[in-house]
Amino acid sequence: MNEPKEPAEERPPRQWGSRCEECAHVRGIRSAKGSTFLMCRLGVDDPLWPKYPPQPVVSCPRFECYVPPR
Repeated sequence: MNEPKEPAEERPPRQWGSRCEECAHVRGIRSAKGSTFLMCRLGVDDPLWPKYPPQPVVSCPRFECYVPPR
């Protein structure tokens, strides 16, 4: 039996000029058709926060700079 595939999770490519691309809360979601969407993980638990904010985001009060693991 085939299990449904989860969307690919990754750091998004830097192509929108959005503050989200540098944020620790972003998750890049790749659709089956190859499109990439920027999802804010804060919106998963907070219904008042946008899960998929309109891009590009210029500033954000909840921004935290992503620091890659060593």
